[in-house]
Amino acid sequence: MGTKMIKNEDELLDDEEQEIEDNFEALKSIPPSEKTALIASLKGASIRKPVTLRMEEQDLEAIKR
Repeated sequence: MGTKMIKNEDELLDDEEQEIEDNFEALKSIPPSEKTALIASLKGASIRKPVTLRMEEQDLEAIKR
């Protein structure tokens, strides 16, 4: 795809990072009304939380099947 640009001595930009670099001057903030609507819609999104459960090994195997 695109040419890789050097970040520092050991890293190259991937295509997505390069696109951001190439279009940096054209990037604009979203209008406040759209930002408010976006934040409101995200508040209703489900949030995953890690949970630890202790159970018998045979029960775990049954769940996996």
